[in-house]
Amino acid sequence: MAKGITLQELDPSAIVNLVPHLGTTSNNGDAYSITTDVPIDVNQKFTIRFNAASSTAPTLSINNGTAVPIKKPNGNNAKLYASVYTLFKDGSSFILQGEGGEYGTATASDVRAGKSIGTENGLVIGNLPVRATGPTTINPTTSDQVLQSGIYDGTITVKAGGRRYTSGNTYSNGWEAPEGYVMIRGLTFKPSIVYFINPGSTPDYYRYGFITSFGFENMQTNGYGNLIVFAAGSGATQHKGNPSKAYLTSDGFNISENMSSGTYYWSAWE
Repeated sequence: MAKGITLQELDPSAIVNLVPHLGTTSNNGDAYSITTDVPIDVNQKFTIRFNAASSTAPTLSINNGTAVPIKKPNGNNAKLYASVYTLFKDGSSFILQGEGGEYGTATASDVRAGKSIGTENGLVIGNLPVRATGPTTINPTTSDQVLQSGIYDGTITVKAGGRRYTSGNTYSNGWEAPEGYVMIRGLTFKPSIVYFINPGSTPDYYRYGFITSFGFENMQTNGYGNLIVFAAGSGATQHKGNPSKAYLTSDGFNISENMSSGTYYWSAWE
C-alpha cells in the first residue's frame, strides 16, 4: 500500500495554493471584479480582499466572467466591508465563510438606548428610551394616563383604579348632639361626595340627600320626599343648605341642617 503524503512533505507553495488568494478587487457599486491567474473551480475556497464596502447585493466577476452573487451561509446577500474574506464557489454563488447565518428581527427601536445588536448590516445601536429606573408608583386619577413606549426599569406599582368608597351609620340625638347632628371623622381619604338618609318615624321626618364639593345648586324641600343637596362653600341660606351646617372635611363630614334625631346611614366616595 502506498504511503500517504504529509503536509510537511509538500512543496510550501503548494500548501499556500490550497486556499489561493486572488488579490484585491475593483468595484462599480456592488459589482466587484478581479483579474487573476489562479483558476477557481466549483467547490473551491479562495481568499480575496474587497476594496470597498457593499450596500445591498454584492456580486463578483472573475476575469470578466459572469457576475456571481455573494451570499451568506443562510442564503441572504452578504454584507461586505473593505477587508479580506474567504469565499466558497458552489456553482451558483460565492458563499461567505466564517459568517454567522441567522439574525433576529429586532431593530434600533426595539433595543434599549446605548446597547447594540448584530444585524445584516452590522452593529446597530438601540434607541428605545429608558423611561423610569427604580421603584415607580402610578396613582389613579380622573383622567387616562398614557405610559410612553420605552424601558421601564425596576418595579412599577399601579394602584387599584377607581375612587375609594366606604359607608356606615351613626345615631344622632338631634339638637342635643355636639357639633352638629352627624359628625363623621377618621376616613382614610378625603370625600368628595356623601349620601345620607335618616328614615325617621314618619315620612314627614325623612331626611336624605347629598353633601358635595362639586358646586351643585343647593336645594331643600319640606315634608314627604325631602331632598337636601348641600354644596360646601356655596354661601346659600340655611333653608337651601347652609354650607356651615353641612360640609366635607379632610377625613369625614358634618350634617346639622335641621335634621331629625335617629340613625343616619351614609356612604362616602373619594
